[in-house]
Amino acid sequence: MGIKLFAILNRNFLIFLHSKLSSLIIILGPIFLILIVGAGLSNSGIKDLNANIYVSEKTVFTDAFINNLHARSFITSESYSLEDCINSVKIYDKNLCIELRKSNVEIPKNFYLSSQEIEDSGIGYSVYIYTDFSKQRIVWGIINKVQQSVNDFSNKIRAGGSSILNKKLDGYNNEISLRRKELSTAISLIDEINSKVYIIQSELSGYDSSISDLGNNLDSLEKIIKSNSTLDKPMILALSNLKNSFFLLKNNQDLSGVSSNIAFFEKNCNLLKNELTLVDRELSNLQSDMKDTGGLSLDSVINPIPLTYESISGDISHNLQSFDFFDYLFPTFLSFFIVFVSIIFTTNFIIKERISKSYIRNVLSNTGGFSFLLGNFLTIFLVVMFQSMVIVVLASFFINLSLISNLIQILIIVAISSSLFIVFGLVLGYFFNSQETAIIASICLSLLLIMFSPLITPLEMFPSFLKTLLQYTPLILTEDLLKRLLIFDISIFMNKKMLFVLFFYFLVSFIIAMIFCRINKYKQIS
Repeated sequence: MGIKLFAILNRNFLIFLHSKLSSLIIILGPIFLILIVGAGLSNSGIKDLNANIYVSEKTVFTDAFINNLHARSFITSESYSLEDCINSVKIYDKNLCIELRKSNVEIPKNFYLSSQEIEDSGIGYSVYIYTDFSKQRIVWGIINKVQQSVNDFSNKIRAGGSSILNKKLDGYNNEISLRRKELSTAISLIDEINSKVYIIQSELSGYDSSISDLGNNLDSLEKIIKSNSTLDKPMILALSNLKNSFFLLKNNQDLSGVSSNIAFFEKNCNLLKNELTLVDRELSNLQSDMKDTGGLSLDSVINPIPLTYESISGDISHNLQSFDFFDYLFPTFLSFFIVFVSIIFTTNFIIKERISKSYIRNVLSNTGGFSFLLGNFLTIFLVVMFQSMVIVVLASFFINLSLISNLIQILIIVAISSSLFIVFGLVLGYFFNSQETAIIASICLSLLLIMFSPLITPLEMFPSFLKTLLQYTPLILTEDLLKRLLIFDISIFMNKKMLFVLFFYFLVSFIIAMIFCRINKYKQIS
């Protein structure tokens, strides 16, 4: 059987070599494919977006916003009406239409910016985006790029307002500290006045000089109190009573009445001190409340719940090398390539063999149908493996995935999955009798498998019971194995269940292919 199998392989490859076009496609096809796709998708991000801008009135802000779009690789043009701007997107002349609309926002009179600064900063403007939501692959990327430009101006406005508010709070805090310092000085003067009063009480002989010093201290106290606009009416009244009692004390001619006047003066001193102490305590509480924000800052109030997202692709294991768009796309690209080549190429190869003049001779030969089936399978298997290896090796030069170090595991995945899809092609090739019908059926089957790929239709969009079934379809299993290996660095030997399911599909499909091959042979003989 080994010699016959080798003869079948030799015959099949000779057929390929006799057709120069087929040989070139088999060898050069994957080379051109990976080079063209890689050159177009090797850079990440959406670039050179054509945007139509509509503004009813050009200002400093609108010019600055358009310049910001240019810095983000937008190609902008101006539209003179909103309808023309939107129509340019409908006819696919532009990727999006952006309207800068000035809203009637009422700005407070004591706002920290002048009217011209408000106009230039963009406060009061709204940005409207009109784009084609049927382009699901890029529409949110387009909106996100415009959002980044809007955030640049919004952050600048927030930063300016936060800075001004911080400065005002700091100013109020410094003012309170200054007033508390003055109150402390006033309380110290009252204590000094009380000490003078005590001297007068204990030594009436120094009455005249003490009264003079007492008057000087009282004048200093009056200046401090009158310079402080935060003091309330009870304190002013207490100061007035203190001055009246001092006047009586000063003009008292009879030393026998000094004691009663001193007691009255001392009482008013204590009343004023109590008022000053109360105000100082209230200012202290206010200052403490202003400083005690509960661990909050203005930035945390402006943006209380910051959003941060990170890739789970394990960049640390890849030496902090970030992935580009094609890096994430490559597992899906390789899976699609295996599906199309394996199914369509196998179906076309089998149906061409069946309609050839030598097919009846092969059927009637001593070589069994299983040998022909296995020989055709191995022929296409070797071709697909060769093309897949070419794609992987070439892709390793311009993408960031660890392809070469994981080459053996990649080839194991390709071998199992391509074997399954080749058997699908064998079933179609032996089931249909006309080449046109077989080719159409192979294309439809390939498209059906691809339609359920997460790249086209995410599984999250399906009901839970259908999602459970679809996640075990051959293409999704192949794609998941490649993603886990190349992006998340998870060995295929940790996904034995998925490999077992693919191998089970292969055995069942191969048995079905053998049945159809046997049925076809009986039809040819009869």
